[in-house]
Amino acid sequence: MSTCPRTTAVPEAAEIKTIMRDERWNARHAKAYNRYRLLSSKGGWARLLARELAGLPAGTEVLEVGSGTGFISEILAGSGFNVWGMDLSPDMLAVARSNLEAAGLAGRARFTVGDAEALDAPDGQARAVVSRWVLWTLPRPRLALQEMVRVLAPGGKLVLIDGQHLPMGRLARIRAALVDMVVAGRLPGWRRPCYTRLTPGLPRLDAPAVVDILREAGLAGVSYRRLTAEESDGAVKSWLMGSGWQSYLVTGVKPQ
Repeated sequence: MSTCPRTTAVPEAAEIKTIMRDERWNARHAKAYNRYRLLSSKGGWARLLARELAGLPAGTEVLEVGSGTGFISEILAGSGFNVWGMDLSPDMLAVARSNLEAAGLAGRARFTVGDAEALDAPDGQARAVVSRWVLWTLPRPRLALQEMVRVLAPGGKLVLIDGQHLPMGRLARIRAALVDMVVAGRLPGWRRPCYTRLTPGLPRLDAPAVVDILREAGLAGVSYRRLTAEESDGAVKSWLMGSGWQSYLVTGVKPQ
């Protein structure tokens, strides 16, 4: 049962992070998220990342901001990169470590607890930074974007995937709830107590706003586009989940 407080006040950033870590990304939900691997198109994500990171030599360390259960980490490690994954949730990272070990890729990945809005990494260290579906969960996404630019090395590339929720009809909502019950074992309405509390404190930036912030932070060649279902989790998962999410891709390079 959720213990998210019910109030109409806008929560502070620290409170949002505590709720996210302890209520949304705890051990129970980490296991639930991990089960969705059964529906995700690994090939679609692998092709997307291979295209965006083309030219980086094998063995390059890629910093992943918001590793979650390690789905993207596993793809990156399997492509020959060394992955440094950060996430706010120790429970998520425990699952990520287990997944990389099971895939025989533990030697190519290290995971540390970290805050996307205050990355524990030196200036200019990362040849590439990858982040997927993290920005919308943050109370201060501008800080996170500035941090990603800060830790990039000159010539380093940022590959950022985020998205926006789409309106869903009644049948789509029912379908998504049934899928979640079957796949993750969560009863309908489980999100409502937390998001009633969290939503006022989450800016949920759209792609043009992200582009503007990254340009202000000094990134060059910044561009964005919407991702098709085939480029990401696949059309089947999108339909099963009610087609209620539109991912976008933002990329840019730090000037030399």
